[in-house]
Amino acid sequence: MFVKLWHQSHSIFPDDPGRFVTVLVILKSVIDRDSSHPNIHARLQWIAFWIEPQNRRMFCDGVLQQDDVNIMVKRLVVLKRWFLLFQFAGRKRIWTSSERQPTCARMARLPQNTWPGKVEDRIADTMETKSSSRKVQLILNGKAVSNDALQAAVVRQREIGHRIEVRVTSEKGDARRFVLEAGEMDLLIAAGGDGTLNEVVHGLMDLPVVARPVLGVVPLGTANDFATGCGISRDPEKALALCMEGEAVPIDVGKANEHWFLNVASVGFGAEVTATTSPELKRLLGPVAYTVMGAILAVNVHQYRGRLTLPDHEITGSGPVAIVGNGRQTGGGIQVAPRACIDDGLLDVLVVRHIPAIALLTAARELQQLSSDGEYISYWQTPWVEIYPEEAIPVNLDGEPAEFSSVRYEAVPRAIRLIVPPNCPLLGTAAV
Repeated sequence: MFVKLWHQSHSIFPDDPGRFVTVLVILKSVIDRDSSHPNIHARLQWIAFWIEPQNRRMFCDGVLQQDDVNIMVKRLVVLKRWFLLFQFAGRKRIWTSSERQPTCARMARLPQNTWPGKVEDRIADTMETKSSSRKVQLILNGKAVSNDALQAAVVRQREIGHRIEVRVTSEKGDARRFVLEAGEMDLLIAAGGDGTLNEVVHGLMDLPVVARPVLGVVPLGTANDFATGCGISRDPEKALALCMEGEAVPIDVGKANEHWFLNVASVGFGAEVTATTSPELKRLLGPVAYTVMGAILAVNVHQYRGRLTLPDHEITGSGPVAIVGNGRQTGGGIQVAPRACIDDGLLDVLVVRHIPAIALLTAARELQQLSSDGEYISYWQTPWVEIYPEEAIPVNLDGEPAEFSSVRYEAVPRAIRLIVPPNCPLLGTAAV
């Protein structure tokens, strides 16, 4: 066996007393300092390396050969682990195989009096991994298949030990089907826009609660409203790193009749904007496209008449739009449900009634205050709401258009687990 210690892991050890534990790799033949290429990753074995306090510079960026040591195998029953005990120049080194460690590029400082038998536990505490043992599938929108930044991010994650399977959609419905075909995955990553994310959520909700894997998001679409609201980076490398290393929290999912939404459902005018914005305009203008189309439609906005029912309230009237939010923003960053949280078990409902020209200032003040008793604009937080229009009304669910003659929206609490960044703005009761 011939092992070269990785330069980036071992170039410096301080001279002060104490012990260091680091992780390096052993290959059956030779490990070079840059040998984390995915083609050989399956042949690597993760090892814990114990270094005694004296003369610890000796093997920094050096070579340790089999002829230099007397190898003895010792079983420590208390930990039920196999250790290799190395003897050289009167100094002991303890090695233990460990599939729990993701990378050789990190070190953990241990107190001088730490018993060697606790090495495995201490490494697990300081270098906890979420990597090689997990089953991960990334579902990629086919329109983003040539995204160089995402390709580089996937390669990078594979190089450091994560196993990621990638499936690419080619038509509507693929993402939902991929979820059902994924089997017992630990993590599913939706890489695309709000529509791709919505399809993946539909697939997750098709599964029993106990069978739903954790959800991660890499935003690659036009608006990316849900990911942006959560504080997820639009940089594919940062977003994918969050998916692989971040913490998952239980969140709510919105239900509209037999359909699901994670972010925002709009009824009436808001849905018309999304439905009539062409893919070409989205591609050319990005989020600005929604504002442009909204301004065009506002010239001759349609007033929808109907009844809205809440647990303790009912209103009848006409207006251009109603918004039902699990998340807070839509249309590329427009805050339509500013008090919404994805873990409170509630939906936020914003209703805009017909506003005559002379009442614009009053409506503007109501929009800032957002109360349930506004004359033109009302806002509620509720577990469910039902809308009964007098005519079929356009509906939009996470950017996907639909049409209902009536619709019941309800929050399904703690339906899925989502990986979010620390201090996610959309979390209310959950702690990250």
